[in-house]
Amino acid sequence: MHAPPVPPRRERAGPRGVAGPNAPLAPIPGDRGDGAGLPPAAFFIGLGLTAGAGALCAWSLLDTLSQRDAYVAAPAEAGYHDGIDAERRTVIIGSGAGVLAVTTLLVGIFWTRWHSRRTPRAAPSPVADLWAAPGGAGITLRIPLDGRF
Repeated sequence: MHAPPVPPRRERAGPRGVAGPNAPLAPIPGDRGDGAGLPPAAFFIGLGLTAGAGALCAWSLLDTLSQRDAYVAAPAEAGYHDGIDAERRTVIIGSGAGVLAVTTLLVGIFWTRWHSRRTPRAAPSPVADLWAAPGGAGITLRIPLDGRF
């Protein structure tokens, strides 16, 4: 008995089509590594839309329960169909609110740029100079304020 032949090793594609074992792998789509992403406002807009959809769902649920109570008090075929329509409406709105909530959560966790793109610059540091001259000596202290107090 013989083992099956070993398949040929696949080479990684490098820059300009150069292949080799040390060639870099292709980048992950969407991961540019340069701080790219959605601004935090996108997350907060999603949060507001989710809250609005949740409030609309709560209203629809209360209206559905009200229609149910009206049907129990006075059963009629029209009331029955109105209740079914209200229930369907509530399920659709609730499903939409759920999709918005999950999407907003994913945007907030994975696709929002919560940090600034700018590299923080170092604060200027104070400089002290000691000097001596034939007429005396002294110290000069320079504190750059750079517009900040």
